[in-house]
Amino acid sequence: MNYFCLLLGLLSTPLFASSADLPQSQRSQLLLVENRRSVDPNKQLIRPERAAGKPPRPWNTGYFGLYGGLNFSGTSPTISKPADKPVDWQAGAYGRTGGAFFWQLGVEFRRLTTYYSLTGSSPSAGGANAEMDRQNLLVFPTYLGLRFGTRVGFHLQAGAEVTTLLSTDYIPNAVGSNNLRRSNTYALGGGGIHAGPVTLDIIYHHGLQSIYSDSPDGSLQLLTLNLGFRL
Repeated sequence: MNYFCLLLGLLSTPLFASSADLPQSQRSQLLLVENRRSVDPNKQLIRPERAAGKPPRPWNTGYFGLYGGLNFSGTSPTISKPADKPVDWQAGAYGRTGGAFFWQLGVEFRRLTTYYSLTGSSPSAGGANAEMDRQNLLVFPTYLGLRFGTRVGFHLQAGAEVTTLLSTDYIPNAVGSNNLRRSNTYALGGGGIHAGPVTLDIIYHHGLQSIYSDSPDGSLQLLTLNLGFRL
């Protein structure tokens, strides 16, 4: 037994001597490896997982969007050719801030078709000889609204808009004339549904004044249907 202990001591002496001769950094690494093995030799180091893409944006924060759709216009008094109800289009962009209660501001290009006729020297929205008037408008709508639901739901909104006349094929007068107003205001009301980034809205536009500067007739009412995409 004594010979066995002496032999074991002689064999272990070179191992301790060799580890003692190592530099301090290598000895530290060796001790770290030995400690890991002593705790759990089957345990593997687990690297932290990387984030799987950009986290989703909370639904109740501001964002931007694009939209486009059709408009259906009418006049007060009623136009003389209801069978020729004009249909045109618009496209725009908006910025929205807020969550369940939001404020929205946008800019829009609108192609609008109405009817006009001349009674003496004054244009009117009615009359047996009504002709079409196509207008290109720059529109600035703003809304206050309520949103219900998160990813899928519906929203209600009301507001106002100001339109600026860009061009027209109104034959009796050019842009800047006294007959056609260069700017008009409308009251807005409507709502829509949203499913993820897609929105569908229907809005009623009620003209607060005549589109003609020298006639009380000719206030416009529009119904717009828009399909949008939230950015």
